[in-house]
Amino acid sequence: MQYIIQLRIQHALKLLRETDMTITQVAMESGFYDISDFCRKFKNKFGCSPKMFKHK
Repeated sequence: MQYIIQLRIQHALKLLRETDMTITQVAMESGFYDISDFCRKFKNKFGCSPKMFKHK
C-alpha cells in the first residue's frame, strides 16, 4: 500500500511541476479523493504543502 501512495505522490509532483491544474485536480488525478489526506502525505514527503510547492 505504501508503494502505491508513493507512486501517487510522485505523479502529483509531476503534475504540479508541469501543468496549471489546481491542487484539487492534481489530487484527484493522482488517485487521492480526500484532499486533506493528499496535502498531509505530500507535506510529510516534501516538507511543504502542495500549494507552497506549486508557487516555488
